[in-house]
Amino acid sequence: MAKIVQVSRQPLPRVAPDYRPRYLPPPAIVSPPMPEISVAPPNTRPAPAPTPPKDEHVQTDRARLGPPPTPPLPANYLSLLLAHLNAYKRYPFGARLHHEQGTVRLEFTMDRAGNVLSYKVVGSSGFADLDDEAREMIQNAQPLPPVPPTYPGATLDLILPLVFSLS
Repeated sequence: MAKIVQVSRQPLPRVAPDYRPRYLPPPAIVSPPMPEISVAPPNTRPAPAPTPPKDEHVQTDRARLGPPPTPPLPANYLSLLLAHLNAYKRYPFGARLHHEQGTVRLEFTMDRAGNVLSYKVVGSSGFADLDDEAREMIQNAQPLPPVPPTYPGATLDLILPLVFSLS
């Protein structure tokens, strides 16, 4: 004799397919050593017209020395500025997907209050995504930390290397 088994006709639970995009993990944050930062001389008032010196020997010494050196920016200000900019730096998804890496050299001018007056990429990474991200970062990071009061001049011109690395 055959045994009759009764089967329950309750519907199976539906599981919705997962259509969410699979994202790559974010890149590891690597703290590179302090990059070489170029600081242009401050924009100060024009020098007064030279007065003829009494001694010709003194004039030759002054001409040989050139303009007085620009005082360097404090290292803690540069660290603060880089940390502020890195907080706004994002690794573009497409660049991460294609393993694009490089260094973008970004030149910008800022006033003493930290407002960026102008900027441009002076050294491309070779990848448009990374270059565009450098431009977007400087726009989003405004206002930057104000220039220290010990630095002369109305504006500050800097060239920063921005490193995009997946390692």
